[in-house]
This record gives sequence, C-alpha cells and structure tokens, in this order.
Amino acid sequence: MGGETDNRPEYHEKVMMPDGMGKVEYAKDPKVPNAGTFRLNREDHTIGNLIRERLLRDPDVIFAGYQVPHPLEHHVLIKVQAKREEGGVEHATPQSCFVKAVRDLIADLKHLRENFRAELSTQGIDPPDGMLETNHIP
Repeated sequence: MGGETDNRPEYHEKVMMPDGMGKVEYAKDPKVPNAGTFRLNREDHTIGNLIRERLLRDPDVIFAGYQVPHPLEHHVLIKVQAKREEGGVEHATPQSCFVKAVRDLIADLKHLRENFRAELSTQGIDPPDGMLETNHIP
C-alpha cells in the first residue's frame, strides 16, 4: 500500500504508535460543564462506536458521541458529558465514566470469548492454537 503513484498512507501509519505519542489524550471542554473530549490515537470507528454505545448505557452520562475527523487522520474523538448532582456537585466525571465504559467492554469481551469457547467445545471443534488467546484481554 502507498507508493509513488498514489497518496494512500502506508498501512503501518494507521496502527503503529510513533515514539512519544500517547494512546489516549483528554481535554476538558471549556464551555460545557462536566464534559470533555478523549482522543484515541491510531483507532477508528470500531472502537469509537463501541465506547460511545457503552457510555450511553451509563445513567451518569448525559451525552456521548464520537467522530473520526478525517479518513486520513488515524484517531477518534469521543465527547462525554457526565451528570451533576443538585447544587452543582459533580456526581461523576467524564474520565470516570470513560474508564467504567472501557472496563465494561473488557468484561463483555471476556464473556463473549468464554461463550464462544464453550460453543466450539459443544460442537467438538478445537480452535487452532492461540486463536482465542490474547494479551489484551486477561
């Protein structure tokens, strides 16, 4: 991919993190109370939509949305606004809601993996070595 005759970026540019670049960055929203934007570098619609959907299940979240600013920019922006209790006291923060959503997604993926393993076992299918193992989901 990518070459002298086209302007497509090399595949590794979409997935490899350059030295010094963090995976997640956070910026507090200067105008909206108890809100902020998370930037997930080297990610796309897949993770953006999964996290947004999980955030919207949280009763402490007022708003959650995501966008990929441009197809040639390899990051996702996730905007989150958390509820406040009466009197303006913070009930939850965008950061705490985001962390909870990611932890819930990890639990969902573990559950999916175990159910898939069980179904393969019932069908008498042995998955190839390493197929259901990952270092990302303990």
